[in-house]
Amino acid sequence: RGRDGRDGEDAATRAMRDVRARGLKCSLLVLVWFSTGTGLALFNKQILGVERGGFPCPIFLTSMQFAMQYAMARACLGAGVLEDAEKARGKREEVPSEVYWRNLAPVGAAMALDIALSNLSLAFITVSVYTVAKTSTIVFTLGLAFLFRFERPTWFLGGVVTLVVVGQVMSVEGDAQFDVFGFIMCLIAALMSALRWIFSQRVMHRDRDEPGDHAKGIKDSHHVSHPVVFVSLIYPIMFVIVFTFSSLKERWWFAIPHSKWLPRPIDVFV
Repeated sequence: RGRDGRDGEDAATRAMRDVRARGLKCSLLVLVWFSTGTGLALFNKQILGVERGGFPCPIFLTSMQFAMQYAMARACLGAGVLEDAEKARGKREEVPSEVYWRNLAPVGAAMALDIALSNLSLAFITVSVYTVAKTSTIVFTLGLAFLFRFERPTWFLGGVVTLVVVGQVMSVEGDAQFDVFGFIMCLIAALMSALRWIFSQRVMHRDRDEPGDHAKGIKDSHHVSHPVVFVSLIYPIMFVIVFTFSSLKERWWFAIPHSKWLPRPIDVFV
């Protein structure tokens, strides 16, 4: 009995240690995510709204960011970053076109609209208003999770949504540089961000035994859960959507050469 007790205690200790390790890992990831997100918002605000009168084509700049990230992802795949994953789970299969357009393309479209509208809104609103407006992503995500039956409505979750909405309204009220158009644009970006998370949930964590419109996932057979693979699959459609939108609205081929952003060679690397 003593040995069984010790074994049970050791198992409980190991389980608790695993929980703490996962909690620490998730906390660090959340901290890095918020830190990099805030830093990127400050950088974009400086480039799009302050430096030399603001970059004339913010959506075009976003599309170039997507193109660079896709090129870097393809280079990483060519360098063999998937070797360990393929040894553990088998060789990665190519994603059929039907699966791509049904499951992965909506994720890319939502991400493209989210990032493009977010960057464009920074030309009209302050970083503080932007940050507050983007917190509504939580509300939209939870509402869509209820709609698609990924989550079951509870009074606790309803209270969380209410607190977020009240805090958002109180934070924005009275802002001297509040711009309605930029704020609405940022809210639409937050909605797109919520759709992105919902679509990603359907790709990454489908389970036939859970509520919702589920089907067998593709994250294992195609290694979609690997960040480099995900970027290489999603970012091409993001680039196409944002670049097309920029070409129709900004006329970048005319606006950039006639702006203050090309005299210095360093501007090319912005």
